[in-house]
Amino acid sequence: MASPTRTIKDYFQGKQITQAVNDQASSEDTAKPDDAGQIFNHDVGQNGRDIAQAYCKEIQSKLALRTLLLQGDPWVRPSLPLCRMQYGPASPSARHGHFQHWIFAWSPEHLFPGFKMTCPSCKCAVGSSEWVRPRILHGLTQISYYLTCRYYCVDCGASNSKASASKKKPRKVFMADAQDVLAQLPMGLAAVHNLIDSGKIICEVSVLDFVRSMATRTSWRGIAEALNELKARSLQKCLLAPNKDDDFSCLSDEWDDFAMPREYLLHDQWVRNMYVKDGHSRKAHRAEELELEKGDDILMLDWTKDAAARSGGTWLFNAMDSGRRILAFKLTNTCKPKEVEDILHALAKRGVRPEVVYVDDECCGSWADIVGRIWPQCSVRLDPFHAMRRLTTTVSSTQHPWHGEFCYKLSSAIHTFDLEVVDKLEAARMRQTLSSRIPRPEMLKHVPRSIENPQKIMAAISKLLADFKSRCHHLAGPLLTTETENAWSCLQQHISHGCLCDPKGVNLYQTTGKQAMIGGEVFPVLRSRRGSSALEGFHTHQKQWLGMLASHGQEAGTLLLEDGVARWNRKRRRDETNDVNSTMDKRVCH
Repeated sequence: MASPTRTIKDYFQGKQITQAVNDQASSEDTAKPDDAGQIFNHDVGQNGRDIAQAYCKEIQSKLALRTLLLQGDPWVRPSLPLCRMQYGPASPSARHGHFQHWIFAWSPEHLFPGFKMTCPSCKCAVGSSEWVRPRILHGLTQISYYLTCRYYCVDCGASNSKASASKKKPRKVFMADAQDVLAQLPMGLAAVHNLIDSGKIICEVSVLDFVRSMATRTSWRGIAEALNELKARSLQKCLLAPNKDDDFSCLSDEWDDFAMPREYLLHDQWVRNMYVKDGHSRKAHRAEELELEKGDDILMLDWTKDAAARSGGTWLFNAMDSGRRILAFKLTNTCKPKEVEDILHALAKRGVRPEVVYVDDECCGSWADIVGRIWPQCSVRLDPFHAMRRLTTTVSSTQHPWHGEFCYKLSSAIHTFDLEVVDKLEAARMRQTLSSRIPRPEMLKHVPRSIENPQKIMAAISKLLADFKSRCHHLAGPLLTTETENAWSCLQQHISHGCLCDPKGVNLYQTTGKQAMIGGEVFPVLRSRRGSSALEGFHTHQKQWLGMLASHGQEAGTLLLEDGVARWNRKRRRDETNDVNSTMDKRVCH
């Protein structure tokens, strides 16, 4: 028995197709004269695409003769197969595969009888029209054909003096699917034409929706390959229609190397161009959506270099509030505060009023001057995470056996736990017959921390550095380096100026809505609003939107970032709404 894969490929390559010669197939092949799905006689072995072209011409002829009425629906769905293919012996029990194209016929005069097409220029009724060559219409899971008309307006051509002097009668030519033609149609009629035409390729809106939804999740090539595979699998089901007793699953593996014709395929460059064109059309809407974000009392500012490199820039600036919503972002040439001063002014005009701004550098330099002019009552603080990184990244190696211990003790030297909450938690653990020694993860979840007393912090860090400086690992050697000492000299200036300490009157912790019952007492799960750690995690998401191994031009990279930020903020708003609803439900239950 011939394999189905070879039979299908032979069909597309124009090789001989074996026809069924049994009474059952002959009775099924009988078609009604007025049926849109009528089977036409073609020579055995004729190329399958030529058969489809002939079928499109027959549909055009039926529309012209009014033997086929669209009745408001442009889709022509054939009820009988255009072509039958058989594999196996020609017997009454032989199985057949069915193949036929749907057709989208765009002709307003045939869609709505009585409608008269008018010229978009002179608004006069046109006198003649003709069908143009069918085009392939790409759907999300299928291949169809697209038919449309070309119209001629004699009145517009008569106004042209050069054309009127010629022997031939002048005519203005326009297509039924031109943008200016669609714009003058009634709203209900124009909405029927929900297709996207990029010039060479025309597709359904669902294809663009798929590209838009997957653009920040995979590469252009990955999207194109997914679309092609969806159409190939759908074509497989159309060409092989097994009987009820047949096992269709056994044939699926034989189609992995199925090659569709070149004109049926979509390529990564087209996907990229289509996304960019669509992205520009939605740019104003995304900007309006971003301007609705007003922020809260905390503002985090930071740059990233990795995501910028993937989007055709040098640095990428982000501004985030404590609710982890992005307020603004911009590709910049440097990481200097002066370059984004206009963004902060725009945030102030929008209504953003922070009480504290966390930055990674120049907290008592350029940032203090810029923020002071825009928000005089606002405090500028150095992010604790970046402050510790100045010391932890200058050690001899981050793989040093003592590196983890050094990071833990450095954090303990800067942060101070609330002793009152610690005592309550220890007592609760003892009531539950647990160890009074609280694990650090549990401390971070339930006990708030503070950063106060610059002199105490400087003394604790100095002692810590002196301790590790006097130690030397027998294999890895010393942990600290001269760069660590230089970084500490610079960091001391910021600590002495109070740049690391918590601002007065700002609540730096909020409850997440989750709770833990320990020893009969409820302890809420807290989330820190201090610093820009959340913004550091956001940089990873930005790199994922752009592709971990991808590199885009600035145009496409910016559009990908805009879509990613819009989805990120929408998710944050949904999460906040769910948290509020969950809290209200708990209050009602109690």
